[in-house]
Amino acid sequence: VEEEPMEEPLGDEPEPIRQLLESPPAVYPGSAVLRGLEGTVHLTLTGDPSGVVIAVELVKSSGHGSLDRAAIEAARGYRFEPGEGSITVSKPFTFRLS
Repeated sequence: VEEEPMEEPLGDEPEPIRQLLESPPAVYPGSAVLRGLEGTVHLTLTGDPSGVVIAVELVKSSGHGSLDRAAIEAARGYRFEPGEGSITVSKPFTFRLS
């Protein structure tokens, strides 16, 4: 799974930059590897003031449920630097076989 950078926070007003403290990699599902499935999953992550991801929204599916689920599971483990208010960012996960 290729790590892609976080995109800028979403919204009308710029949010303060908060560092990503933990970003567990997405695990390529074995069934997807056997079937040769590839794709990119686009998610929106919302973190609370303590930096814990409290919501993950599937913005654009890879077209393969197993890849989408693997990306969502990884995103739930992300942790941001604590700060004022919540933070919302876009994050793509690309699954590509070598």
